[in-house]
Amino acid sequence: MSGLAAAHAEGRTGGNPALVSGDRTTLSRLRLARRAAFLERLNRSAGDLELLEVDADSIASIAKDG
Repeated sequence: MSGLAAAHAEGRTGGNPALVSGDRTTLSRLRLARRAAFLERLNRSAGDLELLEVDADSIASIAKDG
């Protein structure tokens, strides 16, 4: 049984007390940390992508054939 499930089974409120109470500072810090982690993962994976070089003539041809 997980920690939160065990706390609930015992009649307690589990989890971070600041999050449970809705503390705005804590919620803001958590949002910023999650966003930073997401951007870090995104930056790491960006190196895996190969950028395509497209010139103006290719774009015009694609638009024309559209």
